[in-house]
Amino acid sequence: MGKIKTAVIIIELVVIVLLLAYIVHLKSVPAPTEEEKIINTLIINDIKEILKLAVLEVNVSDIVESRKEKFVNILAFPVYIGNKEMDLLVRGKMTVGFDLKKMEEEDFLLNRTDKTITVTLPAPELIATDIDYRFMNESKTFWLSISEEERNQIMAFGKARLYRIARDKRILDKAEFSGVDTIQAYLEKLFPGYSISMIVTAKEEV
Repeated sequence: MGKIKTAVIIIELVVIVLLLAYIVHLKSVPAPTEEEKIINTLIINDIKEILKLAVLEVNVSDIVESRKEKFVNILAFPVYIGNKEMDLLVRGKMTVGFDLKKMEEEDFLLNRTDKTITVTLPAPELIATDIDYRFMNESKTFWLSISEEERNQIMAFGKARLYRIARDKRILDKAEFSGVDTIQAYLEKLFPGYSISMIVTAKEEV
């Protein structure tokens, strides 16, 4: 019994020592002063201004060809009367950048003791799309005319094609590299000798 009591006392002493050490450590890490908070806020605002410039605009275009055979029923038999044809020129300007509303003060962490800076950026995303549609080479005869529903389907298909083209151009990656490089260069000049870590939130594919 005496050995068990001794072991319990030793464990309690170890726990107390660890708690004291943790409290001392917390007290040794100074809380940010009001001046440091103001500086951090100013830096965050500067980063947001930089990200406004780190916007990528890409012009993409494609031609969608629609060819559909047209039949009419005569005495219960389908009779071919021709092709319904139309070409769609679809052009788009896609703007990719960073949603600055997602940036908070805690996304900029400055540790003067360790001389480290950690910046967390929102994922770059498609922030604007301007798409223009132009129909060409359209069948004009009454029995081969293109319905409004068919037009909408072709336009939707053309828009999806533009997104695939933009994805293949990796415009999100290019916007990310541009933003990260620009901000890192800015911080390296502002805090020479500091180790800077840039974190970008995982993004969705366009």
